[in-house]
Amino acid sequence: MSVSASKAGFVLGLVLRQSNLWRRSIVTSAPAVHSVWSALDEETLTDSTPASTPSSSSFLEVESADYRAAAISLPPRPLTQRPIPWPTLFPQAHPSAPPTKLIQPMRCDSIVRHVASGDLVTARAVYDDLRRLQIPIHARAMYLSAATACLDANPPDKDGFLFWLNLIPNRPATRSHPSLKTTWKPIVERISEILGRDSQFLSQFLMLAAKKGLLPVVLRPFINYLVLNLSPQQSVNIMGNVTQTYIVNTSPQELESARGLKHRTVAEKQVSGWWNEYIIAMASAGWTEAVTELLKNPPSSVQWSEPARQRLDQLLSRPRDAEDENTDDQALPDVPWQPRILAQRLRHALHHPPSPTTLATIIRHLEYISSSHPTILQRFKSRFCRPPGALSISLSSRQNLWRHAQLISIRASGSHETAISHFSAHWQWYGLPLSFRSIAPTSTSPKAVPSIDIITSILPSLLSCTLTSDLRSRHMQYLQLAHVLPPSWRPTSATHSTFIREICHRLGPAEGISALYAIIEGGFDPGLQSYNVLLCSLARRGKDDQMIQLLEAMRSTDFEEGSIHGLVGRLPFPNARTYDGIIYVLEKRGDIGLAGQIKRLKREDIDRYRQDEMVVEAQQL
Repeated sequence: MSVSASKAGFVLGLVLRQSNLWRRSIVTSAPAVHSVWSALDEETLTDSTPASTPSSSSFLEVESADYRAAAISLPPRPLTQRPIPWPTLFPQAHPSAPPTKLIQPMRCDSIVRHVASGDLVTARAVYDDLRRLQIPIHARAMYLSAATACLDANPPDKDGFLFWLNLIPNRPATRSHPSLKTTWKPIVERISEILGRDSQFLSQFLMLAAKKGLLPVVLRPFINYLVLNLSPQQSVNIMGNVTQTYIVNTSPQELESARGLKHRTVAEKQVSGWWNEYIIAMASAGWTEAVTELLKNPPSSVQWSEPARQRLDQLLSRPRDAEDENTDDQALPDVPWQPRILAQRLRHALHHPPSPTTLATIIRHLEYISSSHPTILQRFKSRFCRPPGALSISLSSRQNLWRHAQLISIRASGSHETAISHFSAHWQWYGLPLSFRSIAPTSTSPKAVPSIDIITSILPSLLSCTLTSDLRSRHMQYLQLAHVLPPSWRPTSATHSTFIREICHRLGPAEGISALYAIIEGGFDPGLQSYNVLLCSLARRGKDDQMIQLLEAMRSTDFEEGSIHGLVGRLPFPNARTYDGIIYVLEKRGDIGLAGQIKRLKREDIDRYRQDEMVVEAQQL
C-alpha cells in the first residue's frame, strides 16, 4: 500500500468516527436538538420569506397551480393518537375504548371526491388515467348519484348512466327491500320517460341491472314495454339472457353452503315469477303462437303457476270482438230509467260486470238523479270497484272498466277536452300517433296501457280537437303505426269506422271513400261499420246514385273483383243496421219514395237470408 493510500484511509476513519459521535449526541440530547432545530427553522423561514408572501406551515407553494391541483387529488391523512392499553389480568371497571380502525387511503378516492363535488368530467378523466396505469377501481354506492345526474342531463347521457351504474357494488339474490324500491322508483320513471323506441339501451340497462342484482326493482315496470314494442322473438331473447345473467351473478354456481343454496332458491323463485308475468302479458298482447311455444318449452328452472295457467286459458279462449259498440253515442239515453229498473241494473252490475257502454249508461242515470240522491254515485262506485272478497286482478280490471265507462260518459256529454284529460291521467299514450300527444296535457302519475277498446273510445274526442286539414294525415299516421302494434292493439272495425265517420262528416264522402281505400290498401279489413257510415254520408249529402251503386255492389253475391268508387275486392253484405241507417237519413231528409225503395230491398235481403239459413239447416240434417 502506498503512502498516499494509507493517509486517505486515516482521514476516512476520522470522518466516520465523527459521524457516529454526531448521531449518538442527537439520540442522547433529543429535546435540546429539537429546540435548536426548531429555532433554526423559524429563523430561516423568517429570513427567507418575502414580505409579500404570507407565512404558511405547509411545504406547498401557494402560488403554484400544480401544487393546488395535486392537493385536490391527494387523500387527507388525519393523525389520531391512540392510547396504548395497559395489560391486566383482571377486567377493568372502566375499560378504555378500542382504537378506531385506520382506513387506508386508496388511489381511487379522488374519483369519489370529484363525484361528490359534481365534477363528473374530471372524475371520468381520473378514472381513465387510473385504468391506464392498471390501478383497480373499487365499487362504491356513491356512484349511483353520478348515474342519476347523467339521466337528468339535457339531453340525457345514456352512455354515462351505464358507465357509472357499472361502478356500484353488486347485490346477492335477495328480496327487494322498501328502501331499495324507494331509491330506484324515480330512476325507473325517468328511464321510462326518455326510453322511446331505444330498445338497445333498455337491453343494456337490464343486463347491467341483472349483473348488479337489481332486477327485482327494475324488471317488472319494463315487461309491458318488451311485449308491446318488440317482436316475440326479440323479447323472449332479452328475457332469457337477463334472467340467466341474474341467476349466474347473484348466486354461487357450486351450492356447497346453506347460504349459497338460499341465494339460488331465492333467485330461481324470482325468475319464475317474472316469467309468469311475462307470459300473461304476451297472451294479453295477442302473441298466441309465442305463448303456446313457451308453455310447451319453458325456460330452465321456470315453473308456470296455477293462477297464471288459469289466466292464460281465459286470454287464449277469449275471441276478439270486431264489432265494438263503444263509439255509439246513441247507446247513452238522456231519459232516466224507472227506479225499479235502475235498482235491478245496479244489482246486476255489481255481481256481473257489464260492458263499458252499459256501465256508462248507468253512470249517466246516476248523475241525472244526483240532485235528489247526492251520494248514490260514489257509493255505487265504491261497491263496484271494491266488491267483498275480490282478488287483486279483478280489482284492477274493475277499476279500469269504471274509468273506461267514465271516459265514454264524458265524451258522450260533448266535453272532449275533459275526456282527453281523463284519458291522459289514467292511461299511457300507447297505440296512438305521437301527433295526438300535443293535444293532451302532460301527467307524471303512473298509468296503465290502454286497450284497443279504450283507444277507440277516445278517438272521437281526439279527432274533434284536430284541425280539419290534419285529419287525413293523422289517419295515415295511425295506419302506419298499426302495422307494428301487437295483434290485440291493431284497429278493429269500430276503430276504422270512427275515422271514416269523422272524415265523412268534416271533409265529405269523397274523402271518406279515399280513407276507406287506404285502409284496404294497408291490409286491414274496414268492416261493415265503415261501409254503413259511408252509405249514410252519401245519403245525407244527397248523392243517391253513388249510394245506390255502392249498396247494390254490397248486395251482389257475384261481385268478387272490380272497382266501385275505388274499392277493390269483395264488399261485406249489408245487414239490418245498414238499411235502418239509410232509411232514417232519407226520411229525415224528406225523401219518402227512396226510403220506401230501400225498405223493399231490406225485405228482399231478409227473405233471402232466411232461405239461405233454411238451406244450411237442411244440409246439416
